[in-house]
Amino acid sequence: MEEKQALFRLAEILERSIKGAREVKEAAPGIISLDLHGLYADEAKALIDKTLSKAAKSTYILRLIHGYHRGDSIRRMIFLEYGQGLDRRVIRVRGGSNPGTTDLILREL
Repeated sequence: MEEKQALFRLAEILERSIKGAREVKEAAPGIISLDLHGLYADEAKALIDKTLSKAAKSTYILRLIHGYHRGDSIRRMIFLEYGQGLDRRVIRVRGGSNPGTTDLILREL
């Protein structure tokens, strides 16, 4: 029963994540921008993982737009989950061009 509830919760998180976030390809080739505004940290992680799985081999940066006025839980989760070398798809994590963005470096040019 607990397993069924966990699966239902995961499906619910993914559904909310897909509805709440927008994936935007930027003009620069090889960069995907992902808007995470309005998501909880676990929802953002599920969406980031899904995007990493679907990213083309030509993608070298996944730019995460999380904002900074309403706390930093998503930013902290990004650095903890992807900045420690725990995910082989991510080489390193760097702060973006403003405090509301973080870049996941998937490969070096």
